[in-house]
Amino acid sequence: MLFSLDTQSDSLCRCQPGNTRTLDRFLTTWSGPTNFTPAWASTLSGAVNGRRESTDRNPASTSQKDSVDQVSSLSRAQRYLAMSAGCFILAVAVLPWDIVASRWWTSASLPGDVAKFITLSEVFAHGFGVAVLLIAVWLLDHRQRKNWFRLVCSAYGSGLATHLFKISIGRTRPNEIKLDTDVAGTFVGWIPAWTERDWSHLFDRSIQSFPSGHTATAVGLAIGLACLYPRGRWLFTLLAIAAGLQRLQADAHFPSDVLAASGIACLVGAILWKNEPSK
Repeated sequence: MLFSLDTQSDSLCRCQPGNTRTLDRFLTTWSGPTNFTPAWASTLSGAVNGRRESTDRNPASTSQKDSVDQVSSLSRAQRYLAMSAGCFILAVAVLPWDIVASRWWTSASLPGDVAKFITLSEVFAHGFGVAVLLIAVWLLDHRQRKNWFRLVCSAYGSGLATHLFKISIGRTRPNEIKLDTDVAGTFVGWIPAWTERDWSHLFDRSIQSFPSGHTATAVGLAIGLACLYPRGRWLFTLLAIAAGLQRLQADAHFPSDVLAASGIACLVGAILWKNEPSK
């Protein structure tokens, strides 16, 4: 008899917290007003209460999901930081061949559909096209409205960050340089508007090649959309790559401009999307 009661108490210890309270009330009512409780009932009640106290003292079961989220968030931030570092390293590596690569790309003959796809991908990087996509997310998916402002900052914030570099590091665009210009000759200088005392340089797009604002906006948008809609991450990545290639096709940027802009966008993404999107 005692062996079977001990076995039953062990099984009851595994019950839910709500059921343990019901069992306590049952044992109290069963014992009656005489303050007499059988030994097996005391053992059973003590086992249940001990199980409940053990659960309260050990919050691992309730915090396990939070720990997993923190680890995944940390790994996401690390991935974006690694991608950012990789883009910056590649930008420095291709810098000596910027002019050669730019001229080869503009003179290359791509298949018609491929060239058209690259041309149309500018919508994913242009300010107005990005605005339409952001409005579509707001209207079509009300569950992601909590993350909408973060998505806006991911796209336009990346573009704004690159603009600060544009006005700080003057560089002539590929379609503005002379045939005999070398890579060093494409750079105008540090903060041209200040050093040359000509504030019109702040708005002179011909010397704002480095880095590419369109590419940074596209990559920032792709990162935000990939965090909100993981199933479409490869599609968003493809559109961002195509948007970067479009800047080369338009002869508006050098390869290092595109890679540096991608690195800046990944850095912004590591800051904005280090935590899980709100559900």
